[in-house]
Amino acid sequence: FEAFKAVSALLKLNIAYTGIDCKKALELMPMPWATQIQKLDLSGTNAEGDIQVLENMTQLTSVDFYRCDEITGDIKALEKCTQLTSVNFKFCSKIEGDIAVLASLKQLTSISMSGSSGAYMNITGNIQALEKCTQLTRVSFRRCKTIEGNIQVLEKCTQLRGVGFEGCEKIEGSKSAFKKALPKCEIKIENTKVSL
Repeated sequence: FEAFKAVSALLKLNIAYTGIDCKKALELMPMPWATQIQKLDLSGTNAEGDIQVLENMTQLTSVDFYRCDEITGDIKALEKCTQLTSVNFKFCSKIEGDIAVLASLKQLTSISMSGSSGAYMNITGNIQALEKCTQLTRVSFRRCKTIEGNIQVLEKCTQLRGVGFEGCEKIEGSKSAFKKALPKCEIKIENTKVSL
């Protein structure tokens, strides 16, 4: 990553599944050029560090840390990233925070925050916070044990293609909340209090 220190501008950083040693990748994010990055994809890498470094990357439209299980930090770091349309922390069990911060991300269409089969994610809050996020197409909080609320709040999300709350024991409501969603909407609500 020494070569990146000479970079003056970069809009997209995608090193997903490259096999490149990415342990220190997040250390580059405070560099002046990194504040202009719009798409950051480190999925499937060995990246580690605190996502707090994303706080000043206000041009981000997409962040993908899929299977980066050494990434840590609070999702509050995303609060100023108001251009975000997609957030993926699937299988990042060390990420934590309250989902209320996501309500301020008005362009968000896809949320994936899921623990792994061996570990729950410490994401908290009530899904009521997503009430005004009617543009959502995908919502997944699988294995986020402390997420709570009624899925009826997603009823106005008519473009939903995927919903996942498996293992979210405090999620309740009726599957009928998704009757206005697209016909091919994949709904995974096992181990919740949602009625069919």
